Amino acid sequence: MTFLKKLSLANILYCVAGLLGLLGMIFTIVTNSVQANDLGSSAGLGLTISVLAMLAGVAGFVVSFKFAKTFWMPVVLLVALAGFGFMFGFIILNRVELISSLFTWDSHNSLGWTAFSTSIVALVFYALASIIITVGMFLRQDKKEQN
Repeated sequence: MTFLKKLSLANILYCVAGLLGLLGMIFTIVTNSVQANDLGSSAGLGLTISVLAMLAGVAGFVVSFKFAKTFWMPVVLLVALAGFGFMFGFIILNRVELISSLFTWDSHNSLGWTAFSTSIVALVFYALASIIITVGMFLRQDKKEQN
């Protein structure tokens, strides 16, 4: 319980962002595994960046807890933010053709709708993780000492 009292709001937000990144990665894997609607030949790169972004988000929690007053602490968080932003754009770029076909001539493609809906969920998780990291970077990184 004393460990939780040492946490600042920014620490908690970074931990939540790491969990959202994990959920986004899971939904990216799900949307990639839909038959005939995978993310293409660069899916391995996207999943690798997703794993690195999630690990950087969790590392942001550890770094902000242990090394809150160092000048290099925001670098880890910026790496996580860049990774989540990359994944947001990666999924959108790889789903443009599917989305255009679903909303024009192939509206009865149930596998396509499954791939589309899981990619939207992954996009929401990556966007929320990016927003939470951005908000956390503006907050106080260390807990104010009580007298």
